[in-house]
Amino acid sequence: MEPHYRPQSVSGAFCDLSYSFIGKTETYVVDINVILQQYNVKDVPAIIAKAKQFRRPNEKKNITLSSYLDRWKSVDQETIMKLQKIYSVDIEMFGYPRQPY
Repeated sequence: MEPHYRPQSVSGAFCDLSYSFIGKTETYVVDINVILQQYNVKDVPAIIAKAKQFRRPNEKKNITLSSYLDRWKSVDQETIMKLQKIYSVDIEMFGYPRQPY
């Protein structure tokens, strides 16, 4: 399987390590704030602003929750079921909903 689409559960040692925090791309800004504050990093907004300078162009797209959900509504149920099977461990491990919309 193409590495970018490989389930995270087979990409790393998630069950072998004891994580104190798992961040998600969907909640990146909140997650990074939590981590930086845990380590008493000062001026968190400035650090985040500086980090945003290094994002790739495709990461700057403004994809809202509603546009995300609209995209899933066009996917047929058979494909969704196949994806659920492939990513079932990830869905459970990371607390994602079984239905994407």
